[in-house]
Amino acid sequence: MVLALSAALVGPASAGLASGSQYHNENERRSGDGLCRGFPAARHTVGSSLLPFWLLGRSDLNSPVVWLANWAHGFGEHQTAPVEASQSRSNVGLSAQTVDITVAPNGQDIFSPNPVAINVGDTIRWTFASPGHNVVSGPFSSSSCVADNRFCSPGAGNCADAPSLNPGSVYSQTFNTAGSFPYFCSPHCFDGMTGTIIVQAGPTPTPTPTPTSTQTVDVAVGPQGQRIFSPNVVVINVGDSVRWTFLSDGHNVESGSSCTPNNQFCLPDDTNCSFAPNAEPGDRYTHAFNSVGTFSYFCQPHCANGMTGTVIVQAGPSATPTPTPTATPTATPTPAASILQLSSAGYSVGEAEQQVNVTVTRSGDTSSTASVNFATSDGAGSQACNVVNGFASSRCDYISALGTLKFAAGETSKAVSVLIINDSYLEGPETFNVSISNPTGASLGSPSTATVTIVDNDSSTGANPIDQPGFFVTEHYYDFLNRLPDSGGLAFWINEITSCGSDQACIQLKRINVSAAYFLSIEFQQTGYLVERMYKAAYGSASGTSIIGGAHQLPVPIVRFNEFLPDTQEIGQGVVVGQTGWETVLENNKQAFALEFAQRSRFTTAFPTTMTPAQFVNQLFINAGVTPSSTDLAAAIGEFGSAMNTSDAAARARALRDVSENAILNTQEFNRAFVLMQFFGYLRRNPNDPQDTDYTGYEFWLTKLNQFNGDFVAAEMVKAFITSTEYRQRFGP
Repeated sequence: MVLALSAALVGPASAGLASGSQYHNENERRSGDGLCRGFPAARHTVGSSLLPFWLLGRSDLNSPVVWLANWAHGFGEHQTAPVEASQSRSNVGLSAQTVDITVAPNGQDIFSPNPVAINVGDTIRWTFASPGHNVVSGPFSSSSCVADNRFCSPGAGNCADAPSLNPGSVYSQTFNTAGSFPYFCSPHCFDGMTGTIIVQAGPTPTPTPTPTSTQTVDVAVGPQGQRIFSPNVVVINVGDSVRWTFLSDGHNVESGSSCTPNNQFCLPDDTNCSFAPNAEPGDRYTHAFNSVGTFSYFCQPHCANGMTGTVIVQAGPSATPTPTPTATPTATPTPAASILQLSSAGYSVGEAEQQVNVTVTRSGDTSSTASVNFATSDGAGSQACNVVNGFASSRCDYISALGTLKFAAGETSKAVSVLIINDSYLEGPETFNVSISNPTGASLGSPSTATVTIVDNDSSTGANPIDQPGFFVTEHYYDFLNRLPDSGGLAFWINEITSCGSDQACIQLKRINVSAAYFLSIEFQQTGYLVERMYKAAYGSASGTSIIGGAHQLPVPIVRFNEFLPDTQEIGQGVVVGQTGWETVLENNKQAFALEFAQRSRFTTAFPTTMTPAQFVNQLFINAGVTPSSTDLAAAIGEFGSAMNTSDAAARARALRDVSENAILNTQEFNRAFVLMQFFGYLRRNPNDPQDTDYTGYEFWLTKLNQFNGDFVAAEMVKAFITSTEYRQRFGP
């Protein structure tokens, strides 16, 4: 009932704001803004002024690229406006790549991501998301930040006086030599706004062999607050050096094994290794290896947590080895059984760091495929977000991550990425768990559960960050697309709101339309909304209770939040509309997900393989509530060829997709899904979960949305949810 009553709480829209004509007159006043810059129209119904829906914007180096879905011929016929191929993150063969870093996302004094590892010849592109920041190369520590004039924004000259750049500005730098390149924002360096670029001697360009030269290989210590060395195994030649760069505090480097120092090397000068001090962020320690062998090392404070590393020194071109007698060949041992385990039992992430990556490693025999399930969990339950008890909450502090990691032959590590919410509550350190289970093609090792500690960055409870455009937009990427924002899209949608200046009526309307754009986006329509329709085609509707007009039952979407979330994350994995090759990634995901869905026991029970193709397809259309055209019906049945039964798993998956992606179902189910996603996206719960007890709130908003022919502005639905106390208190008071 909470949100069923929220229309009364938030009050009616300001005069004219519920009017489609007012909205479109605003578009006419801002020539080009609506049509060319990605503003969604208020309705999803077809009308002379309501045909175009402008979806999640992207940008290349400077200008925005808008992905257009034209709804004139129904929701099943998406079209895209021509765009230039994205230049971001391409790495094909030996070509150089451009890696994006956001400067001050959400107004935070950070570079994200940090650190970044690239190859020689690659380019870093910094996009400024907030005012008052710059990029200046140079070493930093807790007591000094000194420009070294190697690079700085906007150019490489006079770095000590580098100006701050405006939001939306872009600065790029190509790195042509290997090494570790620290940098900082000079106005905020002592607030910890620092970064490091680790440039590896990768495949671009191919170096000219120099048999007598030596090299220095970089290892990051504690990247993103994690208790790891990255990479933790390096292979070098005699005479080469390893340089450890410390990216978080509380760590050291000591040679030895089983957490016992052997005094071969340690910071700062390879002496008194039993008492090696902890380094400061930004410190470096370098050691040259002049003999062949395998050299183990560890971080003394965190060795028990698995923070260890290995340097393998070969007799390479840096030194001429002394000939040794040919050894008698030994039998090749049988590979050890494949084992999957977490790289550490503990991780730490700063609240402002946006994401933590928990590494799953595979050892032993890696010659075949393997998989393992993963899931986050916590002890917070349904507690309010302002409760302080050390438990992180998946509604307030991080975004639940559930799914399956699939290892190809030869793959030895993968990461579970968990998004972190930077709320404004003073809550101290809070923990949640990441666990792996149900391995296939391997056995489960230890540890199989890791505790992640979110380190609070608030000295007192502050203003609610959801009122900040950057935080508001970022949270929509989290809640609807399950990913970090791409820099172009982030800047574009922030600008949609900030372009209003201080006009509060304009800001309110833009926030509503920007928010709705994430449900209407191609990316969500082809991932989350497809999952909802697939459940509808497979299992029909569920029955819910409402008390509007007296207690009664009504048909409601059957998919539940705990089913929807992992399935949407699976089908959307790696999909960023506008990036080069996104269509291929999406199609591959759809095929794999449909095949896996159609082989679940719930589906095979509902659709036994003894059914004929006609029975199978007809039942799907009945569940979907669709009377198909003869062409659509024949196409779905034709997936089975001449077979008399439906034992072909791939054909079952294709037929399921044919029905789930049917244009009639897409239109019929749209409003039901739109209302459902208000609960799933904003409130992170089912419509009948507390604070509600039944589907009264769901029916209230569905009825209202239908009354206004899908006009979510006039229905005040999105407005009610994004201004509701339940939504706002996820992030602050």
